[in-house]
Amino acid sequence: MSHTPLISVVMPVYNSDCYLHKSIDSILDQTFVDFEFIIINDGSDDNSENIILSYKDERIIYLKNEYNVGNYLARNIGLKMAKGKYVAIMDADDIAFPNRLARQFMYLEEHKDVKAVGSWFIFENNQQQWKHPVEDEQIRLGLLEKNCFMHASLMICSDILYKLNGYNELYRYASDYDLVCRIVFHGKVYNLPEILMVYRCHSTQISQKYMQIQQLLAEKIRLCYQLNFIKFYGRGNLKEVDRYTIGDKKLGYIISLYIYSRFMGDKAIEYQADEYLSSVIDEMCNEVTVKLYNLGCGFIYLLRNGLILGNEDDVLRDIDLQLDWLCLALNVDDKESLLGWIHYLCLRIDIKNGNSLVLLKNKQNLICLLNYLDKFDICEDDSILFKDMRKVHFAGLCPVVTNRLLFVEKNKIEVTFIIPVRIDSKERESNLDWLIERLSRRRNTFILLLEADTESRYLLKAKYENVKYCFVRDNDPVFYRTHYLNQLLRMADTSIVGIWDTDVVLSEKQIEESILTIYENRSALCYPYNGMYCSLSMQGSLLLKEAGISSINSLSSSDILSISTSSVGGAFFVNRNLYLQLGGENEFFYGWGCEDLERYKRLEILCQPVYRVAGPLYHLYHPRKENSWYQNEMLELSNRQEFLKVCGMSCEELKQYVQSWKWISVK
Repeated sequence: MSHTPLISVVMPVYNSDCYLHKSIDSILDQTFVDFEFIIINDGSDDNSENIILSYKDERIIYLKNEYNVGNYLARNIGLKMAKGKYVAIMDADDIAFPNRLARQFMYLEEHKDVKAVGSWFIFENNQQQWKHPVEDEQIRLGLLEKNCFMHASLMICSDILYKLNGYNELYRYASDYDLVCRIVFHGKVYNLPEILMVYRCHSTQISQKYMQIQQLLAEKIRLCYQLNFIKFYGRGNLKEVDRYTIGDKKLGYIISLYIYSRFMGDKAIEYQADEYLSSVIDEMCNEVTVKLYNLGCGFIYLLRNGLILGNEDDVLRDIDLQLDWLCLALNVDDKESLLGWIHYLCLRIDIKNGNSLVLLKNKQNLICLLNYLDKFDICEDDSILFKDMRKVHFAGLCPVVTNRLLFVEKNKIEVTFIIPVRIDSKERESNLDWLIERLSRRRNTFILLLEADTESRYLLKAKYENVKYCFVRDNDPVFYRTHYLNQLLRMADTSIVGIWDTDVVLSEKQIEESILTIYENRSALCYPYNGMYCSLSMQGSLLLKEAGISSINSLSSSDILSISTSSVGGAFFVNRNLYLQLGGENEFFYGWGCEDLERYKRLEILCQPVYRVAGPLYHLYHPRKENSWYQNEMLELSNRQEFLKVCGMSCEELKQYVQSWKWISVK
């Protein structure tokens, strides 16, 4: 186009050929004409591309992904191309009324404080009208429970989209909900009380095809939004809020209403919160549907911040009574409830009311619940629990038990985990975030993280005293992993080194046993698993990262994509000096290949003991891209030849061959 358009319409397309004509026509037939229409073909393998290319309108900008990257990642690709002052969201299976763009453009031009505007819509199949909340306050309060927009009806100010970096692709099937939950903290939002869109339901759309995982992600977004809402409107004048405080969806909504009413000075909203709270209190005895520890944490927050009035012991009496028998009858596998009750009791004993009977009973119940924690690793699974245990430990409530649980007497052996990485997806970045957060909590542990790429793409999400990040500029499309592992091995200061992929999950017990095996010189190399390598689905990965490694038993068969029974990759521990003498990583393996199997066979031929510990390894989901396969046939040929070359040698021949490796002598 010869000028900058006022509106950029962004529409991803994936296998939508039976709906596409009407969707495209509805945009091209708009009464408002000053727009560009960015259509992203997201790896469709039906007739979608031919339909798109059949249009000759100069306002269409056609982009094509070679493979399907997903709805919101495709939208982000379109956003980077957008030039308009406003971005209109569009789906390939919906229909816009002819005046949609004109009405929304006019509204945003006349209301500069509004950053996004949607509309009402109608279902094509039954002509039912859907009327979302209209006003800004209704919407931002409504978002505390669910999304309040038809996403394809939105028009958003471009500057806000750029400021927020578009969609968070980690919320793969619910990124639209997350986006509007972030927009409301930067300006007003609105829904035009007019039918401007037609919504078409079918079995292949995201909301139908991925309903279960979408609901899981939406709940995570809801929790995050409530936390941010409370912090934003509390303005630092309230006690810290956490996921247990708002773990009950209804109570989280109530707390948000109270805080918002105080901020706005609106008694009507406070009255609404009072009414809603009364209904929640009526449900307190229904333990089937209500998690009482979440209610307890929520009530503590309300009382201690003066949002409601009452004596804490009186308000929480029924919940405290539940604990007298629960401590003796708790399901030892119900980790979620165990951690929730422990957090509740940590809050309850954190009051200065002397040696009252209630306080003594709560301390006694907390000590009883600590006994259930022996089967869990509190350092690796849950940061809130870790803080709770440190509080209990320094309070001297039961120091022998808390000393054991916090590994004060364990993990005295120093170990370095080395992780080379090239970030090629949001999922891999998220997996690495989770892994570092988990490993960094271990005592006497150091982490060396090396990123090699054309530019630095990874940022540590917190300040870790025991994590060192370094970046190497590398323009080579092939990720030379063996070379960077040797570099990290030479950088490590500890005698025991764990060589780790970015996406592996293991129990602390397996890690500890492997470290001890190397420390006692029983093995030159130890695999912290029994050969069983379980690749998780996206949903399985989300569940595991949310609930921790001890939740593995709750995964279903659909959460595991595949299982290998004799794997030798992913993670292993070595005696650093001995392993380097044995050749370290074989740098003749260039890029992805069979270096894992070669390593195992090399030590076997050199008569070096290799050890395995009991238990499986779990691999978190990420898209399989170029770094997860041979780059080309020539590299595959070279890598396979190197493997066969090593396997064909005798022990003495291999020793001589290893001594010829030039990287052995590099300090």
